[in-house]
Amino acid sequence: MAWEKQKQAAYAAKVREPVNLIATKEFRCGNLLVPVFNVDPQFLATLETPWRQSVIMNLLGRSIITFKFLYTKIEQLWKPTAGFDVLDLGFDYFLVKFDGKEDFDNALGRGP
Repeated sequence: MAWEKQKQAAYAAKVREPVNLIATKEFRCGNLLVPVFNVDPQFLATLETPWRQSVIMNLLGRSIITFKFLYTKIEQLWKPTAGFDVLDLGFDYFLVKFDGKEDFDNALGRGP
């Protein structure tokens, strides 16, 4: 019985209070088919925080490129001091997320 109460307390701690993410709902020029949603800026900031040091890449002129080739090419070109992750988004787009701010700035400033 005691472990059930602990489990329920742990679950209750994880459950968040519902938040209205959309502050107001409007329609552009009064057209009901074109809604405009104003989202809380603090919520947008929490969404973008993990992706601040990320770059979306599309390799022009290369129709088929392997994940491993891109990973090694990034290591050779930018020589990141901290780690980085590569995610294949599909349609020849890749997301590169750098762990270090210096590496991110280097990729934006010196990167091809």
